[in-house]
Amino acid sequence: AIRSHPETLRVRCGVYALAKKWDEAYEVASALCREQKISWQDAYNLARAACQLGRLKEAYTSLQRAIDLAGPDDIRITALNDATLEPLWVRIGET
Repeated sequence: AIRSHPETLRVRCGVYALAKKWDEAYEVASALCREQKISWQDAYNLARAACQLGRLKEAYTSLQRAIDLAGPDDIRITALNDATLEPLWVRIGET
């Protein structure tokens, strides 16, 4: 169904994040990260939502996954400029 299509879920996740509905963003991002083919953006969105919910260990793990998936596109600078990830900034800077 279209409601469960990955692109539809990504849009929903983005809308929830913009609305600061982090519980909903977390649920959608988690669902995307359970798929076989996830993008670095999916893992990054899960990191953002988990961070905003105080799940810092999970957030950092998801961010590391996003960094690994991004390959040559280093997203550490993006993460260091993303206020939703501020609780992880010190750890990001150490990697």
